Amino acid sequence: SSGINAEYGVALDGVYNILSAASKISEEVCNKVAILLEECNGLDLVEKLQEHENEKIYAKSAEIIDTFYKGEEEGEATDLAPTIANGQFVFNAPSANSGHIAF
Repeated sequence: SSGINAEYGVALDGVYNILSAASKISEEVCNKVAILLEECNGLDLVEKLQEHENEKIYAKSAEIIDTFYKGEEEGEATDLAPTIANGQFVFNAPSANSGHIAF
């Protein structure tokens, strides 16, 4: 319903505004606020709204994640996505020892 969509929009605007205000103070403050939001399951809710049928709700939730949580997966390898060669998937797992075996 449009009433629910409006409520989601207002909530997402509020989350965005809080994180944006924190980022204007300092990156450290923004990170602390982002962690607090994540600890109270707010990030999970924002992520779920990325699947919302309303384009505006999806766009605002995606903007929050892209803007304030883009470094969240820093420890994850970004080059693990498979490529397609000769009609087959090719997986490129990074090597921890660059191909050298040490005994």
